[in-house]
Amino acid sequence: MTDTPYYHVIIKKFTKELPPGYWEKVHEICARIRVEVPGCLEFYQAPNVSGFRKTWTHIHLSKFVSKEAHDAYQVHPLHNLLVELSVPLMEAVVGDVDVALETAEGRNELPPK
Repeated sequence: MTDTPYYHVIIKKFTKELPPGYWEKVHEICARIRVEVPGCLEFYQAPNVSGFRKTWTHIHLSKFVSKEAHDAYQVHPLHNLLVELSVPLMEAVVGDVDVALETAEGRNELPPK
């Protein structure tokens, strides 16, 4: 198990109309994730305020204590609930940063699949 931060980023745009109460549900789930998911250090869903955003209107940013904590989050019921609620409504690009790879040996190479 590593003890280096692991970041999970989703850049998204909504392709369907959001149902009434959508943001209230999302913010409630996010608040619960922050306190109920072991190893979750930070968890945000917010508008993309970059001047370079083009059509990508929103960002999800989360930080975990390790890759293992992130992997456990991926199968957590609150994550599944958020996926059920959001994925059918959006198009997204997902990226992760494993700070453990930020070494002289691993900085410029992708990890094996």
